[in-house]
Amino acid sequence: MRSLTLAQAKHSAWSGGASHELLILPPGADYGQRNFDYRISMARIEETGTSFTALPGYERYLTGLDGSLNLEHNGEPVSLWQGQVLHFQGEDEVISHSTGRDLNLMLKRGLPGRVYWAQGELRGPLYVFDPDAETLHTLAPGEAANFGRVAVIDLKAVTMPAQISTLVAGMLERPVGSGLSQARVIRFTDADKTWYLKIDPSEALAHEAEMLGWLQGKLPVPEVIASLPRYLLMSALPGKAAFSDDLESLLEALFDGLDQLRAVPLEGCPRQRGIETQLREALARLEGGQTDPRVEDPWGIYRYLVDNQPAEVPCFNHGDYCLPNVFIHGRRAVGFIDLGKAGIGSAWNDLALCYRSFTKNYPNAPKDLFGTVWGRPIDWDLIHYYIQLDELA
Repeated sequence: MRSLTLAQAKHSAWSGGASHELLILPPGADYGQRNFDYRISMARIEETGTSFTALPGYERYLTGLDGSLNLEHNGEPVSLWQGQVLHFQGEDEVISHSTGRDLNLMLKRGLPGRVYWAQGELRGPLYVFDPDAETLHTLAPGEAANFGRVAVIDLKAVTMPAQISTLVAGMLERPVGSGLSQARVIRFTDADKTWYLKIDPSEALAHEAEMLGWLQGKLPVPEVIASLPRYLLMSALPGKAAFSDDLESLLEALFDGLDQLRAVPLEGCPRQRGIETQLREALARLEGGQTDPRVEDPWGIYRYLVDNQPAEVPCFNHGDYCLPNVFIHGRRAVGFIDLGKAGIGSAWNDLALCYRSFTKNYPNAPKDLFGTVWGRPIDWDLIHYYIQLDELA
């Protein structure tokens, strides 16, 4: 990890005080000539009533490093406490009405990058500014280090819409990775709540937001805080993902969840997820060359699915009933997430994906345990059929 103290930074004066350039990219670029892509600086505001420098063609992230930083943004008052970030355009009028320290990220419009606050283990590539030590740390790709409460400058991060940024202002932020889909997930926490933000370029988030809205009061699912194209901000759920050393209790909780799903009334359900719908979507992906390259002979699977299509008894269907998407407590299912594929389908669909997920996560489990705990007849041909159907999802 490389570190740069404020004493080592490039110093300059501005109308409101002193500025300390901590990083400029590309190397050798010059702030005065406005030929840079990124610039990270810390400023000391020593004079009130001064205007921030106009930067046409750039975007800016500004966060206070001390107590409340009182600003005026395009005529509207803004107070930035430590941990809050203001995202604005370089052409905007920003006036300071208090003194103190701030951290700036300036980036050419259209480039990725964002500032947020975090603590604990952080993993590069990131720039991390410690406000107490007034030091910028550089984490190389894959490099990890632990920090107290720090400002994080992530030049790979997707810029969030202003509506989302406003809602999560002041909350600690931590990326929590992504699943098999294209979605990225970020966790936001403060003293009394935890939210999760999913970012996905596909249409899946709009479908998920629609289903979560319809399922309120019908199942324990997250509440939608905000839904925008490519972004879905949701509340957290109690419980833990469905993993346990007590396999019998785990299966009982998973099967309890399946019973809860089957009990959801279908009236007004906004989406159909039966075989006809899934085969139509699978054909579109096949014709567009969008199937998973790890799937062998996808056209052969499709022909098998068409030739062996079973009749379905409609019920509510999760659509992706795998262990990480079910929250449990003891022998009960207490929450469901990742409902972008939910809708009216078949109970066998969920049971099949549950079986596949369980055997994948617990390959050494007794072979007959799943069926024994289920305690009801299992049509293994249907289990195989729906697993194959999901291979083309």
